[in-house]
Amino acid sequence: MSQIESQKTLIDLESRNINIPQVKELEKNITEANQKISNLNSFYQNQIDLTEVLEKISFLLPLNVYLTDFSYQKEKKLITLEGFAKTREDFLEFKKSLEVEKGFSNLNSPISNLVKPTDIDFYITFNLVKE
Repeated sequence: MSQIESQKTLIDLESRNINIPQVKELEKNITEANQKISNLNSFYQNQIDLTEVLEKISFLLPLNVYLTDFSYQKEKKLITLEGFAKTREDFLEFKKSLEVEKGFSNLNSPISNLVKPTDIDFYITFNLVKE
């Protein structure tokens, strides 16, 4: 009976040795997959959702202000807005809203935006900051 037990133990050990290279290959594949998932997660976390940015901007637009152009430079994370404001006060309200909005920085509005008291064609740039 002990010889049968020894044979079972030997067979069991041999079957484990056969599986060791397969287990190591599986572990290697799992490690590689985890690294790829981690890289993808990092990539997506560093992306800026322009849909959210556009929603924020549209929410900040006063009644008598609208946009005529929107551009985004991805490498600089720079937004450029061109638009029309019925009055200087409407434009200033929009500008102030952009200045205090989290996620926007380095707002640049040329003085030419303030020259006319009404019917203002404006131009604004600002950078996006990951919140």
